[in-house]
Amino acid sequence: MSTKIETITINGAEVELHWGEGQGLGTAISTCPADKVGETGPSDGEEFTLRGKTYRLGQHDYSTDQPGCEDDEECTCSAAIYVVEE
Repeated sequence: MSTKIETITINGAEVELHWGEGQGLGTAISTCPADKVGETGPSDGEEFTLRGKTYRLGQHDYSTDQPGCEDDEECTCSAAIYVVEE
């Protein structure tokens, strides 16, 4: 099964939605400067609407162990995508 990837913007950051990967319905992946982690991009529990459905992001995993992430480089953040039942 191939992964469908879509890109949306949440809180000023470009977020890739990798449907069918990881836990839940897929995985949301974004990057931000190390000094802006938590300020830019999606937060834990962030909700977004796409094609009339509401989704929620799980707890983010911040790849702060990447080379340079502790400096001015960008860090990669990922979170599972779940549907919000109405």
